[in-house]
Amino acid sequence: MSQHPKEVSMDCTICLGGDGVIIQRGCCCRGDAGAVHLECLVELAVHADDRQDWHCWTRCSTCRRGFTGPAQLGLAAAHLARASALPDDDVEHSHAKTCLCNALRFAGRFAEAATIEVEILATSRRVYGDTHTSTLVAASNHAQTLERQGNFTEAATLVEDVIARQEEANGDDDGHPLHAVALGTLARIYGNQGKSAESVVLLQRILDARLHTHPKDDPDTVTTTANLAVAYCALGRFHDAVKLEREVFTTRKRVLGEGHADTLIAAGNLACTLRKLGNFEVAVVLERGVLEGRSCLLGEEHPDTLVAMGNLGATLCLQGHYAEAEQKLLKVTEAETRLLGVDHPDTQLDISCLSVILSEQSRLEEAHAMATRVLASMERARGNEHPDTLQAALRLGTIHSRRGQADEAAALLSATLECATRTLGTEHMRTLDTSTALGDALHALKKNQEAAELLRATIAHQTAVLGSDHPSTVVTSSILGDVLLDLNCTVEGKHMLRAALATQRRLFGLDHADTIRTTARAQRWSLDASTPIEADATSSVPGC
Repeated sequence: MSQHPKEVSMDCTICLGGDGVIIQRGCCCRGDAGAVHLECLVELAVHADDRQDWHCWTRCSTCRRGFTGPAQLGLAAAHLARASALPDDDVEHSHAKTCLCNALRFAGRFAEAATIEVEILATSRRVYGDTHTSTLVAASNHAQTLERQGNFTEAATLVEDVIARQEEANGDDDGHPLHAVALGTLARIYGNQGKSAESVVLLQRILDARLHTHPKDDPDTVTTTANLAVAYCALGRFHDAVKLEREVFTTRKRVLGEGHADTLIAAGNLACTLRKLGNFEVAVVLERGVLEGRSCLLGEEHPDTLVAMGNLGATLCLQGHYAEAEQKLLKVTEAETRLLGVDHPDTQLDISCLSVILSEQSRLEEAHAMATRVLASMERARGNEHPDTLQAALRLGTIHSRRGQADEAAALLSATLECATRTLGTEHMRTLDTSTALGDALHALKKNQEAAELLRATIAHQTAVLGSDHPSTVVTSSILGDVLLDLNCTVEGKHMLRAALATQRRLFGLDHADTIRTTARAQRWSLDASTPIEADATSSVPGC
């Protein structure tokens, strides 16, 4: 994993020298103001530590913000080396270990962080007992690392125990800092487990409590707002999510600067929601900026950098830029398989995305094998009802359809739609996409009346939630137009098919896979997007 600082043409703000490797502090001091030699930063911290100021190892004395990147990791390692002569139950020794774990977690070195956290937790339990604040903090920190490793069940069990013990000792005080951190961790874990509604409830509790005692732009308040937006997005409440994400992005850019790690997180979250709303052009601009920023700050193979690259690849695929999308996802999945393991949730999600890219390029055998493995892994690791499992099933069902396996597609997609409707709701984007795919499979099976009814209901929901020009709505309209023409609903079918084709040409151009599929449907009926609809055409099917 690349974590080496890069040489830049600046002078160190501490010794004023320019020789050697200059790094950025990773706080809010940017450009020349943030340039330092790591060894100079360590020496400065040692002098401050002699005055019993431990914050010097984690926080910039100029801007008062925390260090990130190589500066954070280098200082944490130096702090622990300085404290290692102390007993393992000494407060400073424990604090230094905790700071190193935080730095390792930020660097994506989760296994190393987890090993040290187990030591900290065992020591705290031995010295202070299970209910002491230090022990609960150590357990909460370890739960965060388990979460990043994808061990959601173990992480949830641990943090639920922390919350129960905190409430037993302090009461149900959502405003208590430690209680709020634990609730926030549990909310994120619930989100990863597919329990998005429970996640929203917890995060709203935390945010309401914080707004009673802190300003809206307080860092922890902003973080809670950002987490709530992510939970909204998981529930399909995209417009609610994007409103909060714009606020978070604007605040962090103003307070922390564009290149700060937290600002990059906010930009990435906003881009993800904009992508789901169909605003691909703005999403790509944001995602390219996030990828560049994380590559410089964290290194090209940091897990967060790989997430940014995978997100960019997904959006490029939706735009029809398949070659660049494939190149990004191949690089991501290779690195994630090597660094995180092939069964890690992040790895599986990106392999699933890669299967879509291959499918869009008509490489259906490769895509089918890949999607089959991902679904099996998801079912084994997360269960049949997790949103990510449902997405994997949707993708495999779609590939079945494109391979001409309509029976297999309809069976898989029907079961997936029933589960998605029950667990996510009728207006969730994953439910709607599954409904569209099932309608297409039913059409291939010549069950046209059933397909038409399903697709009409889907379009009604998509129009209400996403808008009539959203790419997903247009795809459903294209399929429904083809179905209606098979049902001899001539006027409505031709109108829907021509309108879908015109919209896709305008949004994506002629070479996008969705445009090509709609063009094939139109050619089947000898239609052209520019040809006027026959005014005297009539429908022979009641209800059309």
